[in-house]
Amino acid sequence: MMAALAAWAAPVAAQSAGNGATGRSAAVRAEDLRARLTAFAHDSMEGREAGTPGHDRAAAYLARELARLGLRPAGEGGSFYQEVPLIHSALDRSVVLTVDGAPLRPEDEYTPLDQRSAIRSLDGAQVLFGGRVPEAAALTPEQVAGKVVVFLYQPGGPLLPPSGASSNLAGAAGVALTGIDSAYTGSYSWTLIRASSGFTYDDSSAAKSVKLLLHSSAARKMFGRPLEELRQGDTGKRLGGDVRYVRTSRPTRNVVAVLPGTDPRLRGQYVALGAHSDHDGVRWGAADHDSLRAYLQALRQREGQGGDPLPAAEQERIAREVARRPGGARSRPDSIFNGADDDGSGSIALLELAEHFVDPANRPRRSLLFVWHTAEEKGLQGSQWFTDHPTVPRDSIVAQINVDMIGRGGSADLPNGGPDYLQLLGSRRLSTQLGDLVEAANAGRPRPFRLDYQYDADGHPENYYCRSDHWNYARYGIPVVFFSTGGHADYHRVTDEVQYIDFEHYTRVTDFIGDVARRVANLDRRPVVDRPRPDPNGPCRQ
Repeated sequence: MMAALAAWAAPVAAQSAGNGATGRSAAVRAEDLRARLTAFAHDSMEGREAGTPGHDRAAAYLARELARLGLRPAGEGGSFYQEVPLIHSALDRSVVLTVDGAPLRPEDEYTPLDQRSAIRSLDGAQVLFGGRVPEAAALTPEQVAGKVVVFLYQPGGPLLPPSGASSNLAGAAGVALTGIDSAYTGSYSWTLIRASSGFTYDDSSAAKSVKLLLHSSAARKMFGRPLEELRQGDTGKRLGGDVRYVRTSRPTRNVVAVLPGTDPRLRGQYVALGAHSDHDGVRWGAADHDSLRAYLQALRQREGQGGDPLPAAEQERIAREVARRPGGARSRPDSIFNGADDDGSGSIALLELAEHFVDPANRPRRSLLFVWHTAEEKGLQGSQWFTDHPTVPRDSIVAQINVDMIGRGGSADLPNGGPDYLQLLGSRRLSTQLGDLVEAANAGRPRPFRLDYQYDADGHPENYYCRSDHWNYARYGIPVVFFSTGGHADYHRVTDEVQYIDFEHYTRVTDFIGDVARRVANLDRRPVVDRPRPDPNGPCRQ
């Protein structure tokens, strides 16, 4: 462990020494980004999973750097930290569902989906066939009351129908999906095991319907006949047992800092810059890094050339087989989700910009609010907590710039990628002025970026607008812009490492984000909100 910590500390020391006695540099530099990202995405951070010692170390690293740079703590109690009282909910496997007294196997025959709030009991509930998911609207509240409604998966359609308070399924004890065996096996895939647990900081809401994935064999047991013979409204057997969760406290931290503005009239307003500091931690078994990455790159190339994507379960199966092939002396076992791009790149870009703006020559009129959100990977929990409990007046935040995955974006990562590629979301959803400002900043650069807005389209199936931390600011009517260089084959894999970051592109994107922040912070008036404000307590809709 001491060797690991020494290796972790070395890049920080080298970076500080390289920047002179003050440890500061006014320019956004690739060498600084590389040194800091190497430290932040180091194995000793253990994947930075929220609520673990690894993430605590990552937060401490950020706080030390901020203190060294001279930013003002803006957390709680004069610190850089804001505590987020996260609760981890893990499936209680001592209690299982039964049909005719015979137990069903969790993860093999059923998986509860990410239950973060109190849930209803399924003991004694009768099953009801709801048809295919798009047919859910034909069911009446009286039909579904107290029942477990089982839907048949339709390829290309939504995973589950809405079951919230305003839905016709609100009174159901549970809502289940079956018929997806090609993407759901008993192989304990990473995705499904993660889906059987959830994180929240609010466990006081009214009990909601249980959400389940069912293997077809379990659904047949519940109805006593093949699914093909069922019609919407058909009932089946009553379930025994239950779905229960063991809830444990997993406190974690946002890191918050302020750089005061130069204009006494405007320094009480803030331009917020945000990134998420957490990632996915450590997996239960090691994969061979190089063989797994070769497989992922080949799969990405196949899909980029227009080939049909493989079903998720088949991808997982092949990946495991490839990863287990003996590599001999060249084998590189890897079990840590380092998250160099997701979102080490965004986190370190913010730190680099903090150093840039500390220079008096670069300091803008308004104050800059830097927030490293925890638990983004747990459902945007850190940003939700911060915007519900802000450490500065919420209405003093004039705009929020969110940065998530800006270290890649080349043609090997995306079919339309390249050295000038950059994705934008949300820039005109609340403020036309903010969107125009971003465009003007790009047009004024010696080498403008090719801005890709395709993922910002209303109703886009990827739903990116609702999947990163900017949404929690936008729901309060704060104009936002989200910068990213997009996905790649190493997304949420142990292969998301520093060695695959394009530092030239990364540096240019970071510098551009700083330019946008400066322009917003120097406006005479805050960006005008001229688009409809969402309900801060309502669901996000892209």
